[in-house]
Amino acid sequence: MVVPILVLLVMGIVDYGVLFNQKIGLRGGVREAAWNGSRGLFGAPVDSGCNLTFTGAPPDDPTQRVMCMVKRRSGLAPSEVRVMVRFVDFNNSASAGTYATGRGLMVCAMRKANSTTHFFSSLFSTSYQVSRLSTVIVSIPPGGSMTGGQETPFAGRVGGWSFCDPAQAPPV
Repeated sequence: MVVPILVLLVMGIVDYGVLFNQKIGLRGGVREAAWNGSRGLFGAPVDSGCNLTFTGAPPDDPTQRVMCMVKRRSGLAPSEVRVMVRFVDFNNSASAGTYATGRGLMVCAMRKANSTTHFFSSLFSTSYQVSRLSTVIVSIPPGGSMTGGQETPFAGRVGGWSFCDPAQAPPV
């Protein structure tokens, strides 16, 4: 009688432990990319392993490098992560920001949650982990520019990139 309950409990601990670790990795990747991007450090050149997905024209090279930095530094499979890079005006959240010293850089990322043990797959079928970080642009390399951009959000994600709106409260 106790074994099924114990197995269910252990599988729940494993699944939520793995999800928590993946959430920490996603946040760490976003944090590092935002910090480096705000200092004009865009990261390594984009390669095919980065797995960027766009519906329209891709953004400029520095934006793509920052996006790839999120994927590389998160420790997650690049195909499981989608990234958005945008500029914000900290004084007026309704106004779009620009890439300039003293302005805001926002990096957002999402990934579909999944069950490692498959015991709780139905609970995670519509769940997404999201992370967002805003920071002040401290330094721009000489002649540097960045336009910002976004990858295609996951098809099942209700609201798409709405959590990346500076007028909204940050996700938990």
